[in-house]
Amino acid sequence: MTLPKGAASARLRRLLAISATISIGGLGVAALYHLLSSWVIVAALAVTAVDFVVLFANDFGALRYAGASAPVTSTLLASFCGYALGNFIGFGALSGGACVTASTALPGCPRTRLPASRSI
Repeated sequence: MTLPKGAASARLRRLLAISATISIGGLGVAALYHLLSSWVIVAALAVTAVDFVVLFANDFGALRYAGASAPVTSTLLASFCGYALGNFIGFGALSGGACVTASTALPGCPRTRLPASRSI
């Protein structure tokens, strides 16, 4: 089923994508809750959050080292998507770096500098 193109359908698609993401995440948490105790789940989520904060700091440091300036929100989104995809596929240096390089055509951050900054 394809939806017509327009502003209303774009909002509907976005709402459906967000709803599906929240639903699937909720089902995953519910399944884990039945398998594990709640403190283990909270600890795992906390460690994951700390891990992503450290990875974000790594990317901001790499951009600073490369002398590039990029919007914070775009950097966070590209970093999150790159690390999530890289960890999911299993070879983060290739898949995550490619995702970040492809998704960060940012003002003030030329593409020629991004691969060097990502590999730091």
